[in-house]
Amino acid sequence: MAAQPTALKTAAAPADFVESPLKPAKFKSAPYFCFQNWGEVQKRRFEQCEGWEANVSLVRYVDDVPEITGTARLEIINYAYTFKSLGQYNEQIEVDFISGTGDAANGLHVTGIVFGGRVYNEDEVVSEDMTVSHPIKAQKALQPDDVLAPGVISTGFGLWSLHLQSPGYNEGYLNSPQFTFRCDNTLKKQSAGCVTPDYVPGMFVPDVNTWTHHLALASASGLRGFSEALPIHFLQDQAAQSRNRKQACKGNNLPAPAGYTCDEYPFASVYEGANSTAAKAAGPRSFAGCYFADSESFGLDGFSHCMINGVENTAGGHSTATFYLKQRIIDGDGFYVILGE
Repeated sequence: MAAQPTALKTAAAPADFVESPLKPAKFKSAPYFCFQNWGEVQKRRFEQCEGWEANVSLVRYVDDVPEITGTARLEIINYAYTFKSLGQYNEQIEVDFISGTGDAANGLHVTGIVFGGRVYNEDEVVSEDMTVSHPIKAQKALQPDDVLAPGVISTGFGLWSLHLQSPGYNEGYLNSPQFTFRCDNTLKKQSAGCVTPDYVPGMFVPDVNTWTHHLALASASGLRGFSEALPIHFLQDQAAQSRNRKQACKGNNLPAPAGYTCDEYPFASVYEGANSTAAKAAGPRSFAGCYFADSESFGLDGFSHCMINGVENTAGGHSTATFYLKQRIIDGDGFYVILGE
């Protein structure tokens, strides 16, 4: 076959490795976004996938001259998923035999081997004949070996090696992309969970009240955190959050309506908050109707403060905390705000 093998290294598990119980993986239909950019890896916070087409040739040599004696057209979907409170990720592969000619007209035999975990653990998951009416579907649950230990943050990966066989021919190989997940057991009152580490989630915020209007003003002034390219980063340290909040809300605020409280952006719960070196150096900014005497300014660094409706301010804090929870945001994770109508 024309496909060339890719070398894969294997390694023994560390001496202190204790295997954690895994829930059996369930085969799921690949979501729509896997098909949006065929041939490219697609990522979401808890999902990764790629779909591609492979053309396989069977080759015989006659007097050292290669002769193609069969061809097969395959479609492959590699999909991996997890959940925010699931300390594992599930790797799955689907191989569809679209058409074949010659010696490959009736299909191929496929052996699917998955490599994954924190080290190169190897497991043969499926070995079946593939035909037009019988696609190959296989799945395997994986995790970094020590993910369930309290306080641990660990990285695990997964990839498939497909061994393609036809009687009388040498094996050919097709390898999937390598998907990586970060798993942790660091959050209070939550079980271990995994995410796509290099995916930057966005928090959608409709412009409907004084809290969201302040965010819109902050965005218009050029502060970072309103695009995937310029995210802000979660700060877990509660004392540091308090220092951010105190720095943002001190100053000569003007008399505000009863029930108004101080709001700050960047949020007190991010490293770019008002007490950060860059924010303090650039200084505060405010806007008309915010009841602070500071003038408007423009730029990535600095911070804005505004007196807003206290009930809406509290609700905004709750919605931000909910976003952190749903997206399994841990210390240092980047995210950005998406402003809506």
